[in-house]
Amino acid sequence: MELEILRLFDNLDKTLDGWLIKSENYQALNTILPKFKGKVQTIYIDPPFNTGDDFPYVDRFQDSTWLSIINDRAKLGLEYLNDKSNYFVHLDENANHLGKILISGILNLTIDNEIVWDKGFRGTESKDIFQHAHDTIFMLKSSDAAIWNQPTQMYKDQNLGRYDKVDADGKKYALIKRTRTDGTVYYGKTYPKDEGKSANDVISYIPTMASTNKQRWENFKTQKPEELLQVIIESSSNRKSLILDYFSGSGTTLATAHKSGRRWIGIEMGDYFENILLARMKEVLACKGEHEPCGISEDVNWQGGGFFKYYKLEQYDQSLKNTKYSDGDIFSMPGESPYASYVFMKDEKML
Repeated sequence: MELEILRLFDNLDKTLDGWLIKSENYQALNTILPKFKGKVQTIYIDPPFNTGDDFPYVDRFQDSTWLSIINDRAKLGLEYLNDKSNYFVHLDENANHLGKILISGILNLTIDNEIVWDKGFRGTESKDIFQHAHDTIFMLKSSDAAIWNQPTQMYKDQNLGRYDKVDADGKKYALIKRTRTDGTVYYGKTYPKDEGKSANDVISYIPTMASTNKQRWENFKTQKPEELLQVIIESSSNRKSLILDYFSGSGTTLATAHKSGRRWIGIEMGDYFENILLARMKEVLACKGEHEPCGISEDVNWQGGGFFKYYKLEQYDQSLKNTKYSDGDIFSMPGESPYASYVFMKDEKML
């Protein structure tokens, strides 16, 4: 009977689209590693930016402490990848220099792409400086065999005015001035691509979200648009691939992965897990609600559907706090006075 139940749950897991876990992410990554080691195609993380501001999550870690916290989790994340995987780390001006130190210096990894998201300026205007309007996304490939689907973007001139010549087959082209290595100049034919031009490492066609955008959840200030995650996820994975985000925040990575036909794992410990993250994924499945349809729903013709599990993982400190000892009492510490024993047991940091 027990074997049949285990088989039932194993088959159930194979049909899942996602796993949503409420937990401190270092503990969760260690806990689920045996099940998912080497099975994740793309990791995208958007960790706290080392600003000292009070976001809905804790973001007061500065410099060396921030590096230590992110380093531990980044190392664990590497265990989930295989030789076809990709890893994206999204940072802003408060931490992008530390990101390079972490990736190149501490982890001794190669940054394959430094992507600039030119998101445009929104918010309170700063004085005496250029207005901040971009984030940095570092991309790492696990090997030369990593999956890559070249993203494209529309030509600025959608009428293709520069392609003003026609060849014998009736195809439009332009003559582009080029220079040989010996310094001589020639004009070569360049044809427009039906799918658009290959996107470069500056993403300037996806703006940050206004506060009135339908996909924004309760003024979650750091929420990213689904359109940005669509570019990252679809370029670095195929349908049914597994996507991992262990700083899930408002759930944009998970929502976008689900709508794009990928499987996903999301980890988050914030108090907003139930009323934002879980609620959002329920709306995605239903394809209706206060926010849905929104984001990329129309672009991918999202109709709803799917199946995910969500868990609340008991934390180490909760386990210790709830432990009861049947064969001892509060004054049972060998070599310590009753007073010292009492202070130790009542001090949460010592405990």
